[in-house]
Amino acid sequence: GLWCFCDDAGRHPSSVRRLKMEVFPGDSFSVEQVESWIDELIDAGLVGVYEAQGVTYWWVTGWDKHQKIDRPTVKFPGPFDEGSRIVRRGFDEGSTSPRDGVESSRVESNGAEGSGDDVKAAPLSPGGDTTANEFFERWQKFAEAKQLSVPISLTDDRRKKINTRLKTEGWLDRFKAAITHLPIHNDEKFTWQPGIDWLVANDTNVNKLAEGEYDRRAPSPPPKPRRNPPTFHPDGSVTYDDDVS
Repeated sequence: GLWCFCDDAGRHPSSVRRLKMEVFPGDSFSVEQVESWIDELIDAGLVGVYEAQGVTYWWVTGWDKHQKIDRPTVKFPGPFDEGSRIVRRGFDEGSTSPRDGVESSRVESNGAEGSGDDVKAAPLSPGGDTTANEFFERWQKFAEAKQLSVPISLTDDRRKKINTRLKTEGWLDRFKAAITHLPIHNDEKFTWQPGIDWLVANDTNVNKLAEGEYDRRAPSPPPKPRRNPPTFHPDGSVTYDDDVS
């Protein structure tokens, strides 16, 4: 239902009450139920949350892949505009997201989902506020949800590289933009999907993914073979017996 009320760029004010009135005006669903459904979309990486000009918005992360609008009408600022700030994405399960003026978050403690009490968890941060352990655990959940290869253990080499990347200014934002392209839509001859080792190997791999360098589409079908051999004429022209013309 969110898609129907977004602007032509896939953006919508982050208001659960507004969305409920738009999508379920006459139904008995509670605001809490609608909020939980939005949370599921965010956790799955299908919806992101950002702030722009003092207002919080949602955006459909895969909008451009599924919607082609010739003359789009954009009502709201974008998540990557100057002055915008990403608040929460599917990978940031522990971060908070403002909704209708109230901050709430779904966090896990000792492997169990929270009881519903509002708990502010440390967000992923390029300054290193999030440890390699937290980053790795969130990637495991993200990879499982996206049906990607799920790494089993946080090796010393992985830990070192993750910590290096987290301390690199701007890398985390590029990483978040990159994973919106996952899984890559491959054709039969290209089945590769990036894993955590490739993503943290250096500072630039996430740039390639974020810029769509690995986005693939199914190849065009080969031209239909002609059934009869060509006829060569003295004037240099060539015709085929099965030409429609």
